[in-house]
Amino acid sequence: MKDDEDVKICLDRLLEFHVILEKDNQEIFRLIKKYSKDIQKICNNDLNMALVLNAHFAKIEKKPFHTEAFMGIEGFNETSDYVMFACAMAFVEESGPESPFILPDLTSYLKRTMPNDLDWTQYHIRKRLVRILQQMIALKIIIVLDGKFDDFDRNEEQVALFNSTNYSRYFLNMFSKNIQSLTDSSELVPISETKNISMQVIQRLFLSVGICRTNETESLFRYMRSEQERLTKFFEINSFYEFELSKNLGILVSENRRIGIKYIPDNGSSGDLLMLIGSKIRNRSFVPDEFGQLHLNLTQWQSIVSEVVQKNRELLSKAYREKSFESIAKELLMQTVNDGLILQSDGLLLVTPIFYRLNGEFTLSE
Repeated sequence: MKDDEDVKICLDRLLEFHVILEKDNQEIFRLIKKYSKDIQKICNNDLNMALVLNAHFAKIEKKPFHTEAFMGIEGFNETSDYVMFACAMAFVEESGPESPFILPDLTSYLKRTMPNDLDWTQYHIRKRLVRILQQMIALKIIIVLDGKFDDFDRNEEQVALFNSTNYSRYFLNMFSKNIQSLTDSSELVPISETKNISMQVIQRLFLSVGICRTNETESLFRYMRSEQERLTKFFEINSFYEFELSKNLGILVSENRRIGIKYIPDNGSSGDLLMLIGSKIRNRSFVPDEFGQLHLNLTQWQSIVSEVVQKNRELLSKAYREKSFESIAKELLMQTVNDGLILQSDGLLLVTPIFYRLNGEFTLSE
């Protein structure tokens, strides 16, 4: 018998985390196995995703219709990071699960298979490999058995012993066509599926910070307006979020922050600042355009950030107290663009309705 609350818990974890390992999350893994048919039905009918489940782990294959900057791997800033990561993943997949290897085995393989010739004497290339190994360990694809690799960027003679996990061979996707012949990632999604607007809306609400109304999303807003009652009920039954729809914004919101879930803005110092900046922008006399976006230039952005920081500097973390206004403004702008809170167009910053609905202030306890 289906238990909506248990299915909700399972779907929440699967969407938030890349993988649920049996050895690390036995209770959630047991629930996923118990309600796998119900979860798979939601994945197939509403999300255009697939549930992967075996004796060792469970995960949802996430292939979004609409990709955004924050969907990349944190710390990977160049295409070459992803290329080397994919080649390293191919290495552990070919080696097989529970297969030990040493660092020189991997560097030799990468030198043979990378599309561009690798020069391991170059610091930035060794640094790239360190980032990739750290990511593979974080994803539980490999574990360190002996030695250290963190200083490989400074010492190319460093050697470490690794072991691939049971999960390693399931990470790379198989495609029905040669991806080298594709011109855009959207071509990976069958045309018939992209026409299912219900899937596009539900998937995007789950995976993105929100859907802002633009020329490109008008059809999504027509659907959300006509099916608002159904969508509200769907998210009430299947998630811990509430669906909110206004003229220019469709978004999932949560009254309470839960441990282990990434929110935008986060609960760190940068999140505090963004809440304050959102309030400041909303209280300024900016006139929104037809889509509810506010147009700022870089000088205006820097001025607003400086005002907020200067007023609240003593209440900020030490890291922010020691930074200049200019560096904080630059850092926060990069973060808001990556998170989809601000768009950039022709030298202007388009502040989305998501951003300026943020509201916060510091309160001093007596």
